Amino acid sequence: MIIKDKFDGASEVTIEEEEDDQPRIVMKNSQFKRHTNADLIYMSPSPDFCDADPARGIFGTKGRECNVTSQGVDGCQLLCCNRGFERRVFFEVDQCNCKFHYCCRVECEPCERRIERHFCL
Repeated sequence: MIIKDKFDGASEVTIEEEEDDQPRIVMKNSQFKRHTNADLIYMSPSPDFCDADPARGIFGTKGRECNVTSQGVDGCQLLCCNRGFERRVFFEVDQCNCKFHYCCRVECEPCERRIERHFCL
């Protein structure tokens, strides 16, 4: 099992003191099965990285570039936290139709390329 699978199935726990002053790990939600030694557990949830929180050094995802075709963590659906994204069109000038002239120079024509990029709302 890879660590991401363990992360996705991680359980939140708390520490409770027993009568004999021994700490005991208890599931925060009693409806879930008790963790095993192989399970990943945590005591406080991760912060919400979708929204900016300067005090914690979290920049949020608003304005971040995303990949509209990816289903991974860089994909617009996941990275933009279901808030949507916008498409922006850019034009770049590049060199094309380059020709080598004997001897020894290369001449190119400027070509404009249309580039679509996507950014989280």
